[in-house]
Amino acid sequence: MLMVTDFVRTGALALLGLVFIGATVLVSGWKGARALIGLAVSFVVLLGFVLPRILAGRDPVLVSVTGSFVLLAITLYLTQGWALKTHAALLGVFFSLLLTGALASFAVGLARLSGFGSEEAMFLQAAGTQVNLRGLLLAGMIVGTLGVLDDVIVGQASAVMELAEANPALRGAWRELYRHAMNIGHDHIAAMINTLVLAYVGAAMPLLLLFQLYPEPWGMTLNREMIAERSCARWWAAWA
Repeated sequence: MLMVTDFVRTGALALLGLVFIGATVLVSGWKGARALIGLAVSFVVLLGFVLPRILAGRDPVLVSVTGSFVLLAITLYLTQGWALKTHAALLGVFFSLLLTGALASFAVGLARLSGFGSEEAMFLQAAGTQVNLRGLLLAGMIVGTLGVLDDVIVGQASAVMELAEANPALRGAWRELYRHAMNIGHDHIAAMINTLVLAYVGAAMPLLLLFQLYPEPWGMTLNREMIAERSCARWWAAWA
């Protein structure tokens, strides 16, 4: 007896992947190719280092911070090369990861989040794993900041280097250079917060429609752990 369970999508996904790779290399050249290699390295680090060690019972926060730093160090030097700009960006990433981990830990404790706010967490418990779900929530927040850190910190470092290159007088006037850099950073923050919120809203459209169909006071909705966990994760990604 034959039964159809789903469509076979591997061919379409492979085609879309090839189009993405081709467009990236065509537009960005060798730098785009190195970015794709960095993407592959990211999957290797996450699937080969971070996830196995979390499943083995290691501290999810320590594992995610270590894996995130190694991942970004490799991808930054692959895409940007061995340069002062890359060194500055990597140093900024390191301190940002540490600060994000500390503040996320404070927020999770303050909001009394347990890590059980998703179905996937329930499935992990049912599978008999010994994963610290609160630590896993923190690890997710830290890993979730990676894309933001890679984009914003490299962009900020590039802007500062270009300012110093365009006006050599700023190299000695570090206060003035810092002021110009902070002006650029303020624009980065304002644009990134709106970008991330809209991206997450787009991914959560079915959930938002359910809230419209079954309305309840917003205070009650935001207090639910499923919503509170996701909100904290998004806030820290936007803040980073």
